[in-house]
Amino acid sequence: MEYLSNDIRNQALLKFRFFHSGIYIDNCCIQKLKEAGCRVPSIVRAGASYGIEALINDSIYVNIPINPHSALKLSSDLKHVLFNNKIFCKIEILKNPIDLPFYKNGKSINGVSKICFDRLGITVNTGCYLKEIKKGCGFCGIDRSNHYNHHVVMQPGEVLELVDKALLIPNNGIRHLLLSGGAFQPPDYGAKHFSLIAKTIKEKYPNQKIYVMLPPPVSNYYLDEMIHSGVDEIALNIELVSNWGRNIIPGKAEIGLERYVDALKYLSYKMPKYSVRSIIMAGVEDTKYTLNGVE
Repeated sequence: MEYLSNDIRNQALLKFRFFHSGIYIDNCCIQKLKEAGCRVPSIVRAGASYGIEALINDSIYVNIPINPHSALKLSSDLKHVLFNNKIFCKIEILKNPIDLPFYKNGKSINGVSKICFDRLGITVNTGCYLKEIKKGCGFCGIDRSNHYNHHVVMQPGEVLELVDKALLIPNNGIRHLLLSGGAFQPPDYGAKHFSLIAKTIKEKYPNQKIYVMLPPPVSNYYLDEMIHSGVDEIALNIELVSNWGRNIIPGKAEIGLERYVDALKYLSYKMPKYSVRSIIMAGVEDTKYTLNGVE
């Protein structure tokens, strides 16, 4: 079956098909993609799945796992996905992100600031409090990244300097700024620091959209502080729902699922529609728990 319709239901089915099946890419195609400067195969972000970043049918962005047993195969011209040797859909594999140089105490620290198509992502905290106390998420690879051992916490002026550099790049395509990285310490889990950064950026770039990911602070006061600082979008990622699944995320499990839900509800009343979000990982625990989490 070839998916050509732009109907939203068909687009969703197509995206889920790639999530479920992955894609087979032979060694010849992998070499061609590397020569073309494409990001394949790669860990798309610390802790994210091993795969490629692609645009499907000129309309759907998707991270596709590499699967040597998938029935979906990349064509030799790198422009189509094949199923039973027939065209299944169009594909464009995205290029390597632009890695902005960052220096701290005279040392160059790689991988902390990247432009990925429409996003400037900045790792504000290269360490992780939860990893340091042996309660980090079992699926996260931040402690295997090149910058983890530097344990850098970027200051507002340093983040602003990176934003300045990124916006000076011609045709940079940046629509929003993502502030993330490893978890800060409680009680605010970095909310106060993210608020200071947001204020600094908004003073110079009042229209720059800012998106922050963090665990829920112990008090909604810190969430209010982030909103008042100019943060436009906030993500509190639940990750896993079942008791078994949350054993994989011991630090976040101690915060408690109830606190995540309460904080998300609070933000949903305080912020515009679609400004508040969460992530639930599918395929790790039984489907019924994933669906309960979505509900």
